Amino acid sequence: MDKTAWLWHMRFGHLNFQSLRKLVVEEMVTGLPVIVVPDNVCEGCLVGKQSKTPFKSHMHMRAKDVLHVVYSDVCGPFEVLSVGQNR
Repeated sequence: MDKTAWLWHMRFGHLNFQSLRKLVVEEMVTGLPVIVVPDNVCEGCLVGKQSKTPFKSHMHMRAKDVLHVVYSDVCGPFEVLSVGQNR
């Protein structure tokens, strides 16, 4: 495992290894060693590329009968007033 490749990958903000290699080959930067592209994948890059599923725009009703699902305020009144002077 080449630690210098991973070090420069992190220093350049997780820039891909092909672009790091291009920086060296085309002499765009000075002092950067020749990067050997590793076989494994960066964990941080994988986590950053994961996408979340969007919220559904329309939800089906869960209640089968009247008052089957009841929503209530379980917190009760607060002692500290809000900006609008509500509890």
